Amino acid sequence: MTMKGPEFVTLWRDHRVTPCDAASYELRHPAVGPVTVTQQTLSIARVPDQVLIVCTTPAGSPGEQGLALLQHASGLHMPTRALSALA
Repeated sequence: MTMKGPEFVTLWRDHRVTPCDAASYELRHPAVGPVTVTQQTLSIARVPDQVLIVCTTPAGSPGEQGLALLQHASGLHMPTRALSALA
């Protein structure tokens, strides 16, 4: 789905997601050291007791490299960008 595609336009008009809270903080992982992430917590209007939490790191940052290393060590078969940033 692209941000200019018809599916996105339809979802955007529907407004099922309310404004989000965002905060940056540092995680300390024993294997990769400090990883600075931005956490966005999105509330879902139709299901108020559920939230979607997304943690991202800037492209090319040490945090992204740390997440890539953890991905490799864990054997996950996901694109690094899916783990570290929103496309």
